[in-house]
Amino acid sequence: MAILEQCRRGDLPRLPNVLEAVVHGLRVEDDNEDYGEIPQPDEGLHHALVPPGHVWLTESPHA
Repeated sequence: MAILEQCRRGDLPRLPNVLEAVVHGLRVEDDNEDYGEIPQPDEGLHHALVPPGHVWLTESPHA
């Protein structure tokens, strides 16, 4: 069942088990008093999510 459909029915939405496992495996920083219990992405997370050899754009191609 789609997450949006679960919300519309008033259910508590759940991620598929495989996706939930991936989310729980993402790198996050240690606890930060500014955010309470909300985990914040690790500084290097964006590098871990792209394939090796990916070239980062340094400026917008539409500038």
